[in-house]
Amino acid sequence: MRHQLARISAFAFVVLMTAGFGPALAAGTPGPAASAASSASGPQPYDEFIKDAQVQNGLFPIIAKGDKIYLVIAANQLDRQFIETSVPSTGFGGFGPAPGEPYVAPARMIEFTKIGGRVVLFWPNTNFLAAPGSPQAQSVAASFPDSVIAAEPIVASDASSGAVVISAGAFLGDVADLDASFRQLNDAPGHGYRLDPSRSFFTKTTAFAGNDLLEVSQTWASDDPDLIDNVPDPRSVTVRMEYNLVQPPSDGYMPRIADDRVGYFEVPYLDFGNDQTYARQTFYLSRWNFAPATPGRPSAATHPLVFTISKDVPFEYRQTVKDALLAWNEAFRRVGILNAVSVQDQPDDPAWDPEDMSHNMVRWIDTSSPQYGAEALIVNDPRTGEEINVGINVDAVVGTGDNSIYTYLVAPMRGLPDDPLARRNFVLQNLRATVLHESGHDMGLQHNYFGSFAFTAAQLQSKSFTDANGVATSVMEYVPINVWPKGTPQGDYAQVAIGSYDYHAIEYGYGYVPNARTPRDELNALHRIASAWNDPRFRFASDEDASFGNGHAIDPRSQQFDLSNDPLRWCAVEMNSEHALMDGVNRRFPSFEHPNDDAR
Repeated sequence: MRHQLARISAFAFVVLMTAGFGPALAAGTPGPAASAASSASGPQPYDEFIKDAQVQNGLFPIIAKGDKIYLVIAANQLDRQFIETSVPSTGFGGFGPAPGEPYVAPARMIEFTKIGGRVVLFWPNTNFLAAPGSPQAQSVAASFPDSVIAAEPIVASDASSGAVVISAGAFLGDVADLDASFRQLNDAPGHGYRLDPSRSFFTKTTAFAGNDLLEVSQTWASDDPDLIDNVPDPRSVTVRMEYNLVQPPSDGYMPRIADDRVGYFEVPYLDFGNDQTYARQTFYLSRWNFAPATPGRPSAATHPLVFTISKDVPFEYRQTVKDALLAWNEAFRRVGILNAVSVQDQPDDPAWDPEDMSHNMVRWIDTSSPQYGAEALIVNDPRTGEEINVGINVDAVVGTGDNSIYTYLVAPMRGLPDDPLARRNFVLQNLRATVLHESGHDMGLQHNYFGSFAFTAAQLQSKSFTDANGVATSVMEYVPINVWPKGTPQGDYAQVAIGSYDYHAIEYGYGYVPNARTPRDELNALHRIASAWNDPRFRFASDEDASFGNGHAIDPRSQQFDLSNDPLRWCAVEMNSEHALMDGVNRRFPSFEHPNDDAR
């Protein structure tokens, strides 16, 4: 999972939606007749155009007129870059992208440029680095193409301010390339889905001070569906897409260059401003800009990461989620950033919009076909790697799955009764581990499959040890349940503590480097931090290093779902325990007044 986007802090409704600006806002784009009328008479004066319209003021004022939606582009917003995101707000029920996933399409810069009587919407190319105004920058601009989204006629203009009005109809099309997601589900000829423009329309528009939100309902149709079976009629699948136009950050953020020995998500570039970099490759870290008040000294974050617990998170799990998120404050305190993370519940306010990009949401997702236990949601500024929005989706399977694991595995293996209180504690412990892991991704951290190799079996069986250190050196590990046979000591079942590697990685990504004016000025100091890789507490190996199937992985210590510094012995203990468990199934299941399915 390679994540990409700078947080917008303040936001406000300048003008609320007026009565009648209702749920289904505009079907279709301006038709040929409207375009012909516009070009024949020229753009209408702005004051005349909005007489019978409803206007929301914000980053780009949004106009609802008739059954169409329009955007107002100010003169000083032309030929400037903004950030555009494409995120589904509804999922496929487990078959495709989940609600809130920002990975359907990468966050991209978007630009509006006026050419004659039209405004061209395009994505400028941000894959390359060169100093602005340099000869290299001119060469990059000439060598690499941009991508045009649409060219919209100007339907109205304000002579005094230079503002122009264009249709937002381009966002009714497949801007996000959701078609690719449907193709991944089923490539069989004749069974594919296609976008039906006649059943696509705006459902909501909201203009905030720092971003605009355009929500579109899209109908994807198939004459002969062959996979999706969890909708009333699989020939018609409705997906709501949310498009955000975001004011990019202007906070003086300096990117940080990645090092292979410390695992961060990276935003890749080819650097044409520097001939000293091998193959021109430069990777910037994906990270949040906490902006401590006094860098280099312990001081409060002026731009803290505020998580919001969505209303759909069950009450019984909310405190555990909050505690896990707030645990990261200790890691940031150690590098001099105080009060870095805070958590709030979603307000009970109908005007508060969880889809606003200024909110970092933790959501609970229900699916008929679970795809994951949880996932991090990260949006980066594509120019720098700075995170502008993060979040977490937790699949409801976490609740049911962990309850079942305790009943059918942990309690029998430990020789314990299936006590409801013990089962609940097990579920909460695993939920804490899950949220620590996903919020670690939100801080920018990759998986680390070397973290399980540092501790002995005796340490893993010590509750006091695992309370303080976890069952691995990193919350970013994929560890199995730390369960030991009946009659032996038992530590925590899951990774409940931030590990030594995690503190080390936070130091690399967020520690202050004095007297650095450019990312390359930091490299000597960062090299010293990364060179501690050989210390067992700080070792790192990620997804590609555990990919034995394609021959990439070479170190047998880099594994998923293993435990202890002697994993073969640990595996033998687990196998013997499970054999004993299977031999005892008939003695334990089914329990009184329970179905025979328990034994199965």
